[in-house]
Formats: sequence, C-alpha cells, structure tokens
Amino acid sequence: MIKMTNHKKIISISLTIALVGFFAYFLYANQEIFKEIQNINPIYILPIIVLMLIFQYLNGVFLKTIVKPYDINVKEHFHLSISANFLNLITPFKGGTGMRAFYMKKKYNLKYSEFIASMFGNYIIVFLVCAGLGLITFSMLYLLYGIFNLYLFLIFIGVILATITLLNFSFKFKKENFFTKNLNKVLKGWEVVKNHKRIIPLLILLPIGGRLIYAFIIMFTFKGLGIEISFFKALYLSVFQLLSIFVNITPGSLGITESFFYLSSGIINIKPELALLVALIIRSINIIFLLSLGPISNFILFKKLKNTGKSIPVTYDKTI
Repeated sequence: MIKMTNHKKIISISLTIALVGFFAYFLYANQEIFKEIQNINPIYILPIIVLMLIFQYLNGVFLKTIVKPYDINVKEHFHLSISANFLNLITPFKGGTGMRAFYMKKKYNLKYSEFIASMFGNYIIVFLVCAGLGLITFSMLYLLYGIFNLYLFLIFIGVILATITLLNFSFKFKKENFFTKNLNKVLKGWEVVKNHKRIIPLLILLPIGGRLIYAFIIMFTFKGLGIEISFFKALYLSVFQLLSIFVNITPGSLGITESFFYLSSGIINIKPELALLVALIIRSINIIFLLSLGPISNFILFKKLKNTGKSIPVTYDKTI
C-alpha cells in the first residue's frame, strides 16, 4: 500500500480547516436556529444509537458477503465495519479502507487486486442502489407532494443504466503493460464476484436496508427537534448522505455530508438551515458512537493479527 503523500495531506488539512471555518461562521450567523439543538428531546437519542448499531452491522455483513466468492468467511465483520468507519473519522482519504485492505491481506490472504475488485463492485452496487432509491423517492414525492426535479431524475436514470451495464459487462485489456496488467487483475477479481448470481441480490438488498435505516435515523433526529418529516423526504436525504461519502477529501467527509444536506434540502421544501442542523446532530452522535466503539474494535482486530507480527496502520491513501 502507498501512504498518503504530503501533497494530499496539505489539500485535506486545508479543506478541513476551510470547511470548519465556514461552518463556525455559519453557526455564529444563525445562532437563533442552532440554539434549538439544546431543545432536542433526549428520548430519541437511544433509538438513533440502536439504529446506528444496526446500520454498522448491515455494513459489516456487506463486507463479509462481497468477499465470499474468494472463499473467505469474515467472522469479525462487525468490528471491521466499526474500525474502518472509526479510522475514516480520524483520517482523510478513507484511511479505514487502507486498514481494511491490510487486515484482509494479513488475516485472510486476500490479494490487493481482489480487494480493489471488491471495492469496485461496492461502488457499482451502491450507485445502483442510490439511483434506484432516488427514482422511487422522487416518484413518491411527486405523487404525494408534487415535488419533482427533472435533472436529478435524469441523472438517476443514467446512473442506473450505467451500473446495470457494468454489472453485465466483461472486459480485458489485450495489450498488457504495468497499468493494464494490474487493471486486468482487478477486472478478473470483479468477474469472480459478479458471477456468483446468488450473492449479487444480497449485495443489493443490504445497502437498501442501510438507506432505510439511515432514513429512520434522520426521521428520529427531526422528531427530537419536534419536527415531523415524511419517510420519503428522509429517504431522499439518506440517499444524498450516501453519495456524500464518496467525496473523501476530509476526515469522515467532514463538512461534505453537511453541505449535501444543506444544498439538497431545498428541493423537498425543508429549510437548509434546519437540514444542516439535523446533519450536525447526527454527526455529533455518530462521532461519540465511533469514538466509543472504534478503539475497542481496533483492539480486537489487532489481537487477531497478533500472530502475524504486524500492527494495523493508521493512515493510508485509497491507492492500493
């Protein structure tokens, strides 16, 4: 694996400082709105935490399922999910992904090319789920509230067509050099995954379940503020929250997720300031959640690697 370059570190740190500065100013300029956070009903915090546990478990099952075609049974999938998200929280550019690749290599002898193939498949399936749920959500919002956005609707259709094509498309570079040779290894690894027809439906259902769970997290957060929001509006925000995590330039997509909430909320007639407040509340609870469980999961995974004589690295680039 390749460690993150100083150039990328500088970009990440600069963007993080800029985004934190922007949100600090925004909070200062909107003090009256954000004083509402003090009035959140604590009775809703417990179900939010329970839903976060279920969400992490589903994510772990997804990680376990996507490597099954390589004859790997990841029993510690829940801890791997928690640990990866914990490291993503404290490191930029998906540090948790690098840790997971390292762990799978040392513990299960999963080649890095096969790991990248699983990540490639992960992105294809997640984009397919996002686009599919996006279309369903927009259809229901139009039927219930007359809310519709043609540009987003067409984008979702385009993403569905592109991802379905990739799921059914096989390709191999005939002329091999260093780049195409390694890319062929990744494509071959993805062929191994997608040829397991019984696994693909499960890989699609798991992120759908995750989006539904996250939609309920959003609903409970709004309820905690004394505001009712429909399930499909919450699902719409849930889809955009998932899309935001692909912009991995700050630790835990800090500021990115909140920006997605702020910019996308106007379409469903939710005040951007309120959507931002909800995003910040969820962020705060999630940070406490991961800071509590992350070190424990890291310790458990470290113990499992003890016999290899290797420790889990903290900061990695996405390039493997």
